[in-house]
Amino acid sequence: MCNSSAIPPIKAELLPSSLLGVQAIRISAKRSFGKHWHSTFGFGVMEQGGHRSASGRGQVEVLAGSVLTHNPGEVHDGVSLQAEGRCWVMLHVDVHLMRSLGGQTDASSDTDVEFTRPVLQDPQLVVQLQLLLASWAQRDVRELDDGLTRLADESALSLLCTRMLTQHGTARLPSNAPASMVNVRDMLAAEAVNPPSLQALAAPLGLSRYQLLRRFTEVYGLPPHAWVRTYRLERARALMAKGTPLAAIAAECGFADQSHMTRAFRALLGYSPGAIQLVLQPRSRRSH
Repeated sequence: MCNSSAIPPIKAELLPSSLLGVQAIRISAKRSFGKHWHSTFGFGVMEQGGHRSASGRGQVEVLAGSVLTHNPGEVHDGVSLQAEGRCWVMLHVDVHLMRSLGGQTDASSDTDVEFTRPVLQDPQLVVQLQLLLASWAQRDVRELDDGLTRLADESALSLLCTRMLTQHGTARLPSNAPASMVNVRDMLAAEAVNPPSLQALAAPLGLSRYQLLRRFTEVYGLPPHAWVRTYRLERARALMAKGTPLAAIAAECGFADQSHMTRAFRALLGYSPGAIQLVLQPRSRRSH
């Protein structure tokens, strides 16, 4: 979130995404911006203050708590409504990735899609977007190389992009296709160290990312990235019971290092690996 203190003339903060084709940026500014355009889809939240913008869909005012959007190539500008400035956060998504994340399969690739309004009122979308970007702002940069991080980002963005294109755009989801989630679960378990992407899981089944995400969650109670996170911890617990050193367990189970594994245990289970290692080890091993 933006700092409620004095807003500088301009300050831009890039938030680290693990996916190519996605850029998140938070801007605090008093200054105006001249007319310009982006080659990407863009959507975000006005977090503080507000501004007036001449968009390709008419002049609009964007106030705190509203969603602002732009389509690829759409010319827009921005003038602060208050002397103290404003602060907003934006996601810029590559056109092809936006379509793919938003559930547009090959069958619908010839159909143009766009956001229908430059300003939206969607409190649920605001909460989802801000939660995602808050997690990006706090993450360790080493986590960007973790396949589980990429799967989590892909899942969150699939939900956001599908919502934007189907509820606030001209796109429609294709019809459901039959699929077995058992095979998906087995693939996630087999490749838990470097999980496959949602696209890699969904494409062979004729599903969009969103459809696979929804169906897997219905069957197993967790989205794929959360299921893999728990699977990694359970696998780590089994290795601890065999007396495997913690550093080796972290490497084998896909964690960046031992401290990363410790944080994951504390966050999800409430205790550290070191605290449970002696309890889980066989008595014969502890007696020596």
